[in-house]
Amino acid sequence: MHHKLLELGMSHRTSMVFIIMIELFYIIINFTLARVLNINLILLIDVVSWIGLHMWLNFLLSRRHQLGLTRRGSIQQSIDTYTEDD
Repeated sequence: MHHKLLELGMSHRTSMVFIIMIELFYIIINFTLARVLNINLILLIDVVSWIGLHMWLNFLLSRRHQLGLTRRGSIQQSIDTYTEDD
């Protein structure tokens, strides 16, 4: 998830804060739901929501790639520079 957020244009710090906030959200929701729902149902909700979050990030990345707004790392830039010189 960290690399997906970086590719979307977030900084390292912003992506880590985002991930920590998501983790805190899951912790609070799980403790709250543990009083009223079966633990297996809570696990299912967590897995489905986590998959949904990744699918949403993949959608955002694909839209970004379609619009040509990819964030290329220094390694890819150096590879492109090397191949352009030939």
